Amino acid sequence: MDLTFKKALEDKNREAMDHLLHKNVVLRRSDETLSEGVNEVLDTLINERYPKIKKLYTYENITMIEFYNALAVKLKFRNTLISRLYFDYIDNSVKRLRMDIAYDGTLYNGFQRQPKKATIQGAIEKVLGHLTGESITITPSGRTDKGVHALKQVVHFDTASPLPLEKIKTLMNRMLPTDITINLISEVPRLFHARFDVQRKIYHYTITHKRDPFQSHYALYHGPIDIDKFNKTLHLFEGVHDFEGFTKKTDGAVTLRSVHTCKAVRSENETVVIVESEGFLRHMVRYMVGTALRDHDKQTRDVEKALRKPHDSHVYLAPGQGLSLYDVLYTID
Repeated sequence: MDLTFKKALEDKNREAMDHLLHKNVVLRRSDETLSEGVNEVLDTLINERYPKIKKLYTYENITMIEFYNALAVKLKFRNTLISRLYFDYIDNSVKRLRMDIAYDGTLYNGFQRQPKKATIQGAIEKVLGHLTGESITITPSGRTDKGVHALKQVVHFDTASPLPLEKIKTLMNRMLPTDITINLISEVPRLFHARFDVQRKIYHYTITHKRDPFQSHYALYHGPIDIDKFNKTLHLFEGVHDFEGFTKKTDGAVTLRSVHTCKAVRSENETVVIVESEGFLRHMVRYMVGTALRDHDKQTRDVEKALRKPHDSHVYLAPGQGLSLYDVLYTID
């Protein structure tokens, strides 16, 4: 598929490219202008004068084609057809690095950098700046709230530092607070984006049924749960819905989301809610869990009401400490 498109692009073969494009294909240029739909995208690909292709390669869910003038195109696919094309110029004086990190969010005011407050982003950028001598900004797959944890968070950043990657990882783990760990660092294509290239995210919300002071920062204490009844409510979230009722209000924000999995799994003394989606709104999982628990306890139907009429509903926010970003996936088998 990738090589077929490369050859069709080199040959300016409109018919061949036509068979490879999704009907809702979008092409975005470096100046942020768009071409939308098959005919408009084909016109752009045929009429633009691109230099000779230098190389083609694949990383995670994206395919990269680089030209000889530092122009590159990132291809994304839907149902084996090209659905997105992103053209941009790459700066070969820097490299783009990906870091997979884990953290205990108990002592932090969330992920996002904030003035005079301890945050995950602030701690990491401070150490990176010290190591590289550069002003580094990291871009995460998404932000987590105050007190929320991550078993796997992914970020990217650009640097011209000559330090070997393993050296950066070793020094960072030595210099960072012990509640933040760098698990992996690797060089990635210059157009890789930790947030926009995500295919799926998985969150876990842990509910403990045993009072344990050592779990107080990592789980929500709650009495016994009827797992079948609870799951019946949680399954209402699965599918494509407007989640406007399950997020902090943001004017103009797109609130339609597709939830692939929402279920509770019970072990001896705890219940874990597993939620999987391409993307989440702010506080979305916490509102989902909090409202589902309320329905379970009070015999209400607020989940159903909030999905049907988000402007005329009551939802409840579960505490942050039970939530963990469990995994970030860039390729779906």
